[in-house]
Amino acid sequence: MNPWLNTNLTANEFLNINPATLATMINDEQKIVAETDRAIRAAAHDGDETLRRRLILKQRQAINRQNAIERRLAIDFGAARGWTLSPSSFGLRTLAEGKQHGRWQRFTASYDRTNPGALMFFDQFDHPYYYRRDRKAAAIAAHLYRWPAVREHYAVNAPNQRMRHHILNRDDM
Repeated sequence: MNPWLNTNLTANEFLNINPATLATMINDEQKIVAETDRAIRAAAHDGDETLRRRLILKQRQAINRQNAIERRLAIDFGAARGWTLSPSSFGLRTLAEGKQHGRWQRFTASYDRTNPGALMFFDQFDHPYYYRRDRKAAAIAAHLYRWPAVREHYAVNAPNQRMRHHILNRDDM
């Protein structure tokens, strides 16, 4: 089965749970992952392959649960704003222009005026979630690194007023 769809199906198990409770559940899964990691190393050191394999399975299950809970939060975040979580990514230009896709623009290795900041994209956006409305790019929710500097870069280099507005007013959500 498609991993994206599988995670979405698992995320449905966490439907209608308070976001604060989901956040606590994520922390619990992270603790299980850390504890099993230590136990896996100890089992490997002791030469207990059977125990090590059981612990690896337990750790994978905790990681999968954590991913499903995070997906549930992401789906609910978008739904509250009329967006659908997208399995496909897009760049800032595609978002600003409200298009379905930007072809190769986000992935280009060169800078030009038509795709400002392409090289900066992955450096600045960590753990991005891509959202669509009516199949068109609607939003990118991400952990932003070095935001003030990036904000100023895009304020000066955005190719159009709509992109400039969306970037400079990211707190409008």
